[in-house]
Amino acid sequence: MRLKMALQRCREYLKFDATWLHRPTGFALGIAAWVLFKIGHAQRAVAILCSAHRAALSSFSTNLAERTIQSASRAAAEGKGHAVLRVLDDFVANAPINPSMERIVKEPHRILESLAIVIKSSSYNEKGVLFVTYSDAFLLFARCFDLHRIAERYHIVIEPDWSGYCNLPILSYMRHRFPVFVLAYEPRDAEFIRNANSNLISVPLSTNWWVDYRQFPMDTPVEKDADVVMIAAWANYKRHYRLFHALSVLRRRGIRLKTLLAGYCNGLTLADIRAQAAYYGVDDQIEFHDAVPYEHVNGLLRRAKVNVIWSRKEGVNRAIIEGMFSDVPCLVRDGFNYGYRYPYVNEVTGHFATERALPDALANMVQNHQRFSPRQWVMDNMTCQHATRILDDAIRKVAVDRGETWTGGLAVKVNKLNCMEYWDPADRNRFDSDYAFLRHATLERSRDDIQQSNIPLPSTATHP
Repeated sequence: MRLKMALQRCREYLKFDATWLHRPTGFALGIAAWVLFKIGHAQRAVAILCSAHRAALSSFSTNLAERTIQSASRAAAEGKGHAVLRVLDDFVANAPINPSMERIVKEPHRILESLAIVIKSSSYNEKGVLFVTYSDAFLLFARCFDLHRIAERYHIVIEPDWSGYCNLPILSYMRHRFPVFVLAYEPRDAEFIRNANSNLISVPLSTNWWVDYRQFPMDTPVEKDADVVMIAAWANYKRHYRLFHALSVLRRRGIRLKTLLAGYCNGLTLADIRAQAAYYGVDDQIEFHDAVPYEHVNGLLRRAKVNVIWSRKEGVNRAIIEGMFSDVPCLVRDGFNYGYRYPYVNEVTGHFATERALPDALANMVQNHQRFSPRQWVMDNMTCQHATRILDDAIRKVAVDRGETWTGGLAVKVNKLNCMEYWDPADRNRFDSDYAFLRHATLERSRDDIQQSNIPLPSTATHP
């Protein structure tokens, strides 16, 4: 275990903290990508540029990646060929599918009503809205469905689940001329989408705006019998070991904080997390919960006084907001993702803290947890209803600019662990005709329709 922890710290240092190494690495990767483009290895060049941009290694590699994407977006708008567009075509056609989603390729309709849902019906004179969540689903949707046919009737909205938007699942939607709305709450990601000058339109929202707060009721009292809670997958990037280190520091000071952990297997197992806690000598003060049903998360959160999120980089974390709806303040690592200090982490809802300050921050927040009132703040500012209005306004602006009719009326959706649902289950009945159309809008069905109409089939390749 000592070696595993040392290797973990070493990897983190090289990835995040070795700033003296980042600029020359970014420069070298930019030059390598430029050379690969010149000798015809565009696929590898694009992969390098995307990785360098997401890692934010240097201004050189970042600017080179953005100029390259801008060039490709101009070509897409003009219907011209471009090496990046051909890479994106190949990605959509041939990229490996997440094994958990392979059956969707054979039965594309399975993505509907879970990872792709209609939140506004299409009518004869007004487009509807189709919402797609998770990057893996972006690829599947683009591969299996006729996006041009769908875009004639619907505005498409995509909701990435990880920060760092210079990636192929998102960029693959740049190949088209119709607008695609991209939820982008991180300023760096929103700026990247804007700088691309493409058909992609950023909307200042993210996955954690769509929490179903009814799953986090406050109508019955719950004893605060624990100090700290962490709702996080058993995964290296969640950095449980840093929490265990902080708990061990406090323990040596005579402060033993009872901690609740809830997660599920995601690269690590519960046994791995237990072993880490034992290594730091704090396993006897931790209550472990594996694969907890979503409806039980509220009960765990409400038992604690502080909700800890200690990743360095991931998506825009939903557990932060779930904790707030349970009226538990959050403690978030300073520098999370690209360092943006989210407005929803404030003097009412929680704190940011540095790595070095984590032990003291934990002790102080536990002692003063009653000074916070996060539930009221998030109910006033950040519900799924608020998010729906923001999305409605963003689509309205684009629709009006394009001379389209727009009357609004989006159905409210909520995010669960692996799917989306309607806030009001009865809303599903409004969209029977929409789902019937979408089930017939797969590429396979579209090709059958074209053949039966004696219209020549379009080429598989989108770009010359």
